[in-house]
Amino acid sequence: MRIAVLSAVAFGLLAGTSARAQDDTKAIIEKAIKAHGGAANLAKFQGGRLKSKGTINIMGQELTVSGTSVFQMPGKSKSVMELDVMGMKIPVVQLITPDGVTLSVNGAKQELNEGQMAEARTAIYLQTLYQLTPLLKEPFTLKALGETKFQGKTLLGVQVSSKDHKDVKLYFDKESGLLTKLERAGYDAMSMAEVPFEQVLSDYKDFDGVKRPVKTTIFKSGERFLDSEIIEYKPVEKVDDKEFVPDN
Repeated sequence: MRIAVLSAVAFGLLAGTSARAQDDTKAIIEKAIKAHGGAANLAKFQGGRLKSKGTINIMGQELTVSGTSVFQMPGKSKSVMELDVMGMKIPVVQLITPDGVTLSVNGAKQELNEGQMAEARTAIYLQTLYQLTPLLKEPFTLKALGETKFQGKTLLGVQVSSKDHKDVKLYFDKESGLLTKLERAGYDAMSMAEVPFEQVLSDYKDFDGVKRPVKTTIFKSGERFLDSEIIEYKPVEKVDDKEFVPDN
């Protein structure tokens, strides 16, 4: 009888802890949704167009990159970028749709391995997470990660789990509610291995009622990989499907 009572008490304590954790994660996401423009605006704009510039580190060499991107949720994205390699301009076009991923460099179509394909699909998955509102519904499972300090701020962490996707850790500014950092495992094309990725988001600005980070820095295995800055951004409700048709 004593064991049964203790088991029941323990179960109640664990269940109560789990319920509070669920409430905590829900409150964090709800505050983040409000901070990023509110559920109505986030749900309204399912696509976007942007121009960006930045630098990327490849094989120890820092290259400048600029171009345009367009996306439509769920599952569609096209980027037309230009790499500057010692004064030589090299166009890079990447198209992601539910039908697959295509990449061309300097006009030549590239063969992608499964790791590269998976990394491209992850980029689309992250677009859904950035939308925030889907996180309060199935098929996402949320887990509170507690508080952490980062660049002088207190962040609240939430781990996002979903079938067929690797876990992603989102960290929100405790004061403002804005998404500040993202951590995940990803594929590194150079080492052809899975490595830790860290993405830092900053300099938020308002675009038609939706707040988006203008600056993004990505680290791979702790090394700075990409610095990107949005020059122009336009949230849109619907992008014409013709924009995601592969070039012949």
